[in-house]
Amino acid sequence: MKRRQFILALAGTAAALAGCETMHSMTASSLSNSLASGVGITETQASAGVGTLLNYAQGQLSAADFSTITKSIPGADSYIQAASDRLGTSKIATGGLNSSLTRLGLSQDQINKFVPMVTDYVGKQGGEYAKNLLLGALR
Repeated sequence: MKRRQFILALAGTAAALAGCETMHSMTASSLSNSLASGVGITETQASAGVGTLLNYAQGQLSAADFSTITKSIPGADSYIQAASDRLGTSKIATGGLNSSLTRLGLSQDQINKFVPMVTDYVGKQGGEYAKNLLLGALR
């Protein structure tokens, strides 16, 4: 009987973990959807834009601080890859963040909406510390 309970508990744990992974993916997708609809851009632009912000922040932060931010964004690597696919593989130079977002097709008005939406998302997912790290890196 104990063996059966153990197997059922193990199966339940596996199902719960699979559900967590699904939620993780849904959150990543919902970020792109939310940004696209909130800013008036395509999901491709939204994904590449998040990657551009992450790429820029990575150049400004220590590895540990950058990791704190990426833990707040499900699929962070895929966003960085989307930016690389659209903008090339080079790091974004200081002062080049707006230029890079413009190259993705965002207007200045859209950039002014986009950046706070991403930083707010990071704050909701990773807390104020992660949000403040990202804000500091983007200044």
